[in-house]
Amino acid sequence: MTRLYSKDQLLQYSTYDLLNKNQIQFLKYVTKPIIKRTRRGGTAGRKCRKAIPVRVSQMRNNVHTLRVVNHSNLTEPKIVNGRTTQKFKILLLNARSVNNKASELNDTLIDSECHLFAITETWLGTVHDNVTLASLVPSGYNFKNATRLKRGGGVSLIYKSTISVNVQKRLNLPSFEYLDSIVSTKHCKLRVVLVYRPPSKNQESLFLDEFKALLNSLSVSKLDLLIFGDFNCHVDNLSNPFAFSCKEVLDQYSLQQHVSLPTHQHGHTLDLVITRDGELPVRNLGINNNLISDHFLISFNLYIDKPNLEKKTFEYRKFKTLDIELFKRKLEESSFSNSLDNADVNTKVDIYNSSIKYVIESVLPLQKTSVVLRPGSEWYNPDIDAAKKVRNSNEKTWRLTGLQVHKGIYNSARLNVKSLIESSKRAFYSDKISNSTNQQKDLYKVINTLLDPNYGKTTLPTENCADLPNRIANFFSEKISKIRNKRRHSTQISTKITDLYQI
Repeated sequence: MTRLYSKDQLLQYSTYDLLNKNQIQFLKYVTKPIIKRTRRGGTAGRKCRKAIPVRVSQMRNNVHTLRVVNHSNLTEPKIVNGRTTQKFKILLLNARSVNNKASELNDTLIDSECHLFAITETWLGTVHDNVTLASLVPSGYNFKNATRLKRGGGVSLIYKSTISVNVQKRLNLPSFEYLDSIVSTKHCKLRVVLVYRPPSKNQESLFLDEFKALLNSLSVSKLDLLIFGDFNCHVDNLSNPFAFSCKEVLDQYSLQQHVSLPTHQHGHTLDLVITRDGELPVRNLGINNNLISDHFLISFNLYIDKPNLEKKTFEYRKFKTLDIELFKRKLEESSFSNSLDNADVNTKVDIYNSSIKYVIESVLPLQKTSVVLRPGSEWYNPDIDAAKKVRNSNEKTWRLTGLQVHKGIYNSARLNVKSLIESSKRAFYSDKISNSTNQQKDLYKVINTLLDPNYGKTTLPTENCADLPNRIANFFSEKISKIRNKRRHSTQISTKITDLYQI
């Protein structure tokens, strides 16, 4: 007898209470999965079905939130005279003599593209050092130099030619050397003081007194102040009485010292960067041991108005695009084609010059273009570029490992780059001199470039250009008159002396 169950009746049972044993066996047989036997694998797992694990997660509601500005991540740029400030890059190095490092420092200056390069212990003090300065200062840069007062001194500022540097009067402070100057860009001025103090323990108290006198003179200046250089003071060791006294002086004048890492290969912080508290922000201060000197190279940025790039304006005419037929027609229409038989020679020449000038201006007008001048080296070649890539790669390896073997490899690569630069420069100027033997003007130009650091950087005044030839002519006329008067005066004196002897 067949018994029927409705759906609701079956759902309310969770066991097989309503079914007998035969029905349960039948249901198990019907719902038994069909397993196809294969020859793969062993005996394990042939008669069972493995479930595939599935990770189930609860669906989340995709709610789109409105993004807002996180003001804590924003920095407000400093505004100077209504202009947003930019990075003004400065380098500082105690070179321990630039005489044998001029080419390497020149290359460092060009690669860094800095605006101001301060060097202490230049060891420059004689006229013969002009050759070193000419090799040190690249094109597009000028320099201010304070010669050393005694052995081991001297400070120099190398700056871009678009920056104006006015050296201020120096006080009589014999315990240290310094260069006080006002650095001016187009919209900003800065008081910059470069200091070098010789490492003398006998003059520590004298230095503190004289440094206070310098700070007193600078306190009346309303310009932003930057004092930096080699103070030969272990400011990282406050147990040293001299270092503690220096810190007290800085605190007394509300000055902040920004260098916190060693700046010498034997440790200790000797080179300092000092500004007034909260006045001139110093950013991205880095210390690099490039093995040029026993002191490390210090680089940092000031957020002041960055100077404009130096540009040179050229005037030219496109003679390749000259229309010959148009030129002939314009020349025939000019006054030069008229009969000038009755005119004198001067009139003919004036008419000829004015007519040709008018025709050229109408057919080929004068055009102007500006080119940005960037510092560079004429002797730079692919071999130097490849050697510098190897040097930079070895330097990265040494910075990562810190091993002495990698330091030696980097130093060898650095010396190789220095040797290539010097040999390439020597060959370049040798070729120039040999090619200029028959042209005295070009030969003197090459020699002046090598011997005079200021060659080509002095220009004639631009005001009242129309009166400039007359001023030059008057200068030489007056000079000749003075020479003649002195000669006439000396002749009269000699005549009087001769008459006296005759008497």
